[in-house]
Amino acid sequence: MQQEINFITRPGIIFGKGETSEIGCILKNKKMNKALIYTDKGIIKAGVLERIENSLRENKIKYKIFAEIETNPLKSIIRKGIKKTIEFEPDIIIAIGGGSVLDTAKAVAFYYSNPDLALLGETGELKGGYSKFPVITIPTTAGTGSEVTSWSVITDPDIPEKVSIGGTCIAPELAVIDPEMTLTLSPKLTLWTGMDAFIHALEAYLSSISNDYVNKIAYLAMEYVVNNLEIVVKDGSNLLAREKMLLASYLAGWAMENVGLGLVHGMSHQVGAYYNHHHGLLNALLLPYIIEYNYPACEKKMDDINKLFKTGNNKDLAESIFEFYDNLGLNTEILIERRDIPCMAKMAVENVNSKTNPRKPELEDVKKIYHRAFKVKDT
Repeated sequence: MQQEINFITRPGIIFGKGETSEIGCILKNKKMNKALIYTDKGIIKAGVLERIENSLRENKIKYKIFAEIETNPLKSIIRKGIKKTIEFEPDIIIAIGGGSVLDTAKAVAFYYSNPDLALLGETGELKGGYSKFPVITIPTTAGTGSEVTSWSVITDPDIPEKVSIGGTCIAPELAVIDPEMTLTLSPKLTLWTGMDAFIHALEAYLSSISNDYVNKIAYLAMEYVVNNLEIVVKDGSNLLAREKMLLASYLAGWAMENVGLGLVHGMSHQVGAYYNHHHGLLNALLLPYIIEYNYPACEKKMDDINKLFKTGNNKDLAESIFEFYDNLGLNTEILIERRDIPCMAKMAVENVNSKTNPRKPELEDVKKIYHRAFKVKDT
């Protein structure tokens, strides 16, 4: 059957060991001389910014650092970032960090450029707006894939919910992907962000609007994770495996940019908004149960994914995932409150990510999955 396939290929990519040392030259060649760096305190403490700061100074690029970003960024941090941007008036933003940092920087650039738009007043794919200046993304995790997507996920505590905004005006101009930037990442965060990359690829592969081209990219990304995540969790200094994980993150990000995600993200965003747990961990805890739920809608594809695992011929995919978790040491338990499940389930069903799930999610089924994936307590 002939397919109609449309591709989104932005942003530009520079990929390779040590490439972040050239960031000053990149800005100089673009005739940029004032950079506002978005990052977090953990990145600064780990010394990850040193080579970038040195490169900026060597090329006489003025810069300031905004490092107040935390996991699951709130609307309030976007407002602070806009204020900092107004004060400094940069001609470029450099985002250095994990998904929370990259999403924050992209959102700030958009709302700073469009002051007439209410913050999160419109969600989903945005119809208008523009960006006054470019954003360069430098990921330090592998990862969220946010370095290559035109989406930003921000927590609105008034609902509460993690909401997505997207559009060409939010896409970064350039991603500089350097495996050396991930060497200081802890085993725990390496594991959680690595599973996020795997699930991005898996949900893109299973998307109701997937196509042959994206499927090949997404499958390759999953293969990289299965073959390298355990290595980097146990030996974070393995640069070749770090490189493969970053490549998986980028490819998975590109895949989801083109065909969307699924119910894992639709459900995890709600738990993240209510309880502020790490996004990758929540995705991982939900994954096996949603695989079981979706299996009737995409048996062949799931069986193909299962072939990536050493025991895939003897177990179903959910069992293979649980064994993968055992090897990785992923055995965390998360508590949620019974009273929150009805509201979270309703928002999960309506979430933009759930729209491309291979099986249409039903409210009662989603409630049951929450009960299975998390420890439910009464209050």
